[in-house]
Amino acid sequence: MAGLFVRSGDDFVRVATNAKTGKSSCALGVLLDTKGPAIEKIRRGEAYCGESFVQDTAYIAGCEPIRDATSKDISILRDRIREAAANSRLDRSLNPNSASRPFRHLE
Repeated sequence: MAGLFVRSGDDFVRVATNAKTGKSSCALGVLLDTKGPAIEKIRRGEAYCGESFVQDTAYIAGCEPIRDATSKDISILRDRIREAAANSRLDRSLNPNSASRPFRHLE
């Protein structure tokens, strides 16, 4: 899931995403967690790659600051994947004959 957050005062607000809430509406207007490890690195001018949690679900996330001509952070580009899905994909790629690949006979 990808998202673009734009600075609003000291906060960053999601203005574009492919994440959904419910059946069809995009999850816009959500604030980036100001106490999480990602924002700490962004405020230091660094990218973040690591674990994040949304409603007790673990994700692997990457956040990259976008700066203006004066090097001020004006927005953040974030991409994330559920940790369980990432681990499953990794397992399938490392163990091509594992039972977790039900269609391996078609490869």
